[in-house]
Amino acid sequence: MDDFVKRVVRIKEKAEEPFDPGVEKATSPEALAAQHVEISGEVRTVRVGPPSGSTLYADCIRMRVIAALHKLSAKKYPLPTGQRLIFGMGDAFHKKAQNEPFLFGDRRCGWWECSACGAVLYFGFPPKRRCSKCGARAEAIRYKEHSLALTDPLVIFGHPDLFLTSIHNPAALPRVSELKTMEGEMFEKLKGPLIQHVWQVCTYVFGCKQDKSLPIKIDGSIGYIVYMSKRPRKKNFPVKMFEVNTRANVMRRVREKLKAYTVGVRKGELPEPLKVCVNKEFKNWEAKSCPAKRICMGAL
Repeated sequence: MDDFVKRVVRIKEKAEEPFDPGVEKATSPEALAAQHVEISGEVRTVRVGPPSGSTLYADCIRMRVIAALHKLSAKKYPLPTGQRLIFGMGDAFHKKAQNEPFLFGDRRCGWWECSACGAVLYFGFPPKRRCSKCGARAEAIRYKEHSLALTDPLVIFGHPDLFLTSIHNPAALPRVSELKTMEGEMFEKLKGPLIQHVWQVCTYVFGCKQDKSLPIKIDGSIGYIVYMSKRPRKKNFPVKMFEVNTRANVMRRVREKLKAYTVGVRKGELPEPLKVCVNKEFKNWEAKSCPAKRICMGAL
């Protein structure tokens, strides 16, 4: 729970009169917001899954393999209110960029699902006609992210944000594109894509090239990362876009990590532990929060 929210809760508890939802008695706009905003959350226990495109760069593959072999779970804590708002804005940007032409026009490519009847209608460009299943208007048809769930030859999971065709050559193969929002000051200093996002795009390109559920071929050599500033300024363009060359060294490292997980799960062979864990004698932050720590140390 946020520190500010904790203070607000204490203020509520010390109030002489119980809070009446029909009468606004907050002494500040922040306190009033805290009375209305859902600030609580449950600590959940979730099964530790395989690495995904969004986690692969930072992932400890040894932990993921141990978790799969021993069916381990981990506690998932609710995000602070501020982070939930930030992620909510990011989700809203994703949905707007996927479903409206304000950024990429009709070069957006992917699966389209009718929100009225739930039918996944086709893979292609934005809809122009009513739903072919229930007759709902085209506005009811929404973008549905492609789901990567491969187990052969390698285990690959993830959800590419979007597929885009080239503005110069509409007939070219669509390219995997990841959409990111970024704080204004960090955005202005950005000279190249963040490494974890490069890994993410490379993972998705690698997976999509092998995914037989995709009805089209995608460009296997280039992907895109699109950053949008959360604090646009009049003199600066609020969007930065980078090409990711998937033939670079990163792709080799992506394949190595995916192979280590796949072989580890199939043959029970544990990859090496993180160097930081060994160097810090498993007293580092990563080890303290690791659900596989006990088994990992016992297997050394």
